Amino acid sequence: MQTELLTWLTDVAPEHEWQWATIHKGCFHHVVVTDSAVARISCHGPQPHRLARELATLTAVTALRLPVEHPRPLSGVIDTAKHSAMLVTRVPGDERPQPEWSTVADELGGLLRDLHAIRPAASETPLPPPRSWCGGEDWPGIVTDSVLPHLPADSAAAADTVMRDILAVERDAPIGFVHGDFGPHNILWRSREVRSLIDFDHSCLGDPAIDVAALISFYGAGAVSAVAREEGLIERALRHRAGFTLQLAAAAVLVGDQRLFRHAVGNFTTRYRSGTLYDPDGAVPAVANGGRPV
Repeated sequence: MQTELLTWLTDVAPEHEWQWATIHKGCFHHVVVTDSAVARISCHGPQPHRLARELATLTAVTALRLPVEHPRPLSGVIDTAKHSAMLVTRVPGDERPQPEWSTVADELGGLLRDLHAIRPAASETPLPPPRSWCGGEDWPGIVTDSVLPHLPADSAAAADTVMRDILAVERDAPIGFVHGDFGPHNILWRSREVRSLIDFDHSCLGDPAIDVAALISFYGAGAVSAVAREEGLIERALRHRAGFTLQLAAAAVLVGDQRLFRHAVGNFTTRYRSGTLYDPDGAVPAVANGGRPV
């Protein structure tokens, strides 16, 4: 597969030296990195509409003049009978898979506050609504029709509650720029400072608690609450975190990835039954969906 991808890239973008590239595989993309460019190639064959959405999102992000370096588009959607892809700039910084919270808490908390304070002007390219990567406004219907029937009865009921609870808390939530997948896997460092932020496929104009929820997945609500002090922020973040695997399952439905779908629904049930649905350390929101947390 790697040789085939590099050959394909050499054909469609010969101005870059793909023969020296490194390749990483995520849930939805092969990420091919050279000194002069990064190619993001769909893992699921031609996906021009999905790549077009990702390109539009990154274009909107670029117009916001974020307070940190980030990739910028280098191409339009490259689409052939074999693959769909886009090229972006390579950004500086070092990977740190999961640094100790005490060493990065202030830096990440400050960056989140700066990001969430951004309010796009009406004249700028619009950011998409929340969860556009996994269905957007159709996400609840995808969960209801295509995810809940594949869950055991107890976790299906819990999933329905989680989905409805997320929609409920968003109605009165503040709105700002949201990265959408704000975790150590998408941060590049220079010493203890964030040098670059990558992977804006989930970015949106929505509830800032979505980004806090992503940090909770890595560090737990108890730790993250030290930098997320706004009233109600952690409560909403716990609710969003409970729905992350339902979002992944819906996205798997959209691209037709059965293995990823089984992983996502299995993960939801495991978290529900182990008491880690909202928080890896077992915290729950005070009240969920007008009643007790699931």
